[in-house]
Amino acid sequence: MSVSVEERDYRIIDKRVKLEEEAGEGKEVKEEAPPQEREVEGPSDVWELLTAFIGLLSEMAWRKMGLLVDPKSGKIEKDMVQAKVAIDTVGFIIEKLEGRLQDQEMRELRTLLSNLQLNFVARSEG
Repeated sequence: MSVSVEERDYRIIDKRVKLEEEAGEGKEVKEEAPPQEREVEGPSDVWELLTAFIGLLSEMAWRKMGLLVDPKSGKIEKDMVQAKVAIDTVGFIIEKLEGRLQDQEMRELRTLLSNLQLNFVARSEG
């Protein structure tokens, strides 16, 4: 069953034009704050941000070793050069976090790094 244009119960209003018209008529127009002034929830400090980067980089390393499906292509793709860069960067960030995180968190990160390195060696040999 097709609906003709006349049978629609809605209309589309471009509010951008309306705001410009109201501004021209001297009406007060409430503008949205620029992106840098908006409140954004995110990491509260650099250590939290680095921990988040570790998660992103380790996921990328698993993908580039061919152990996870690439969500964009839907395929398994292997690029060991990129995997190595991601793993090395995870190791570097873990070094920078030394003394900044709880002992348990550091153990978990070192275990993650070891697993990445062991899988890299296994995938490189095969």
